Amino acid sequence: MLYYDRHLKSYQLHPLIREKGEHLLNQNSENVRTAHSQAYNYYISIPLKPESEWQDIEDIQPLIRAHYHASQAQDLDAANAIISEVCEYLRQWNCAGLVCGNIELPLLIEKPYFTN
Repeated sequence: MLYYDRHLKSYQLHPLIREKGEHLLNQNSENVRTAHSQAYNYYISIPLKPESEWQDIEDIQPLIRAHYHASQAQDLDAANAIISEVCEYLRQWNCAGLVCGNIELPLLIEKPYFTN
């Protein structure tokens, strides 16, 4: 039911379990908002390297995921605060078009939510 991918260092649900969970969650829009809010709180709490050591988008991946979930939870103040913090780095790394402006990324949607 739960698969651990050693290469990605992440957990994934079996597709049928995930589909059923999404179906149940999507029956109530407030449940979806609450789930995104909880995911935001999880990702924003992940410690990062010091900003002076950020080299590429992987160094700020938890912030990118927190931004996505804040946007989905309709917490635009939190989403914009994150983007304000990292947008210059994203421009330097030629990734600004992927995230700035609250654009949803397939990268963020397809990646597993449970990581080590």
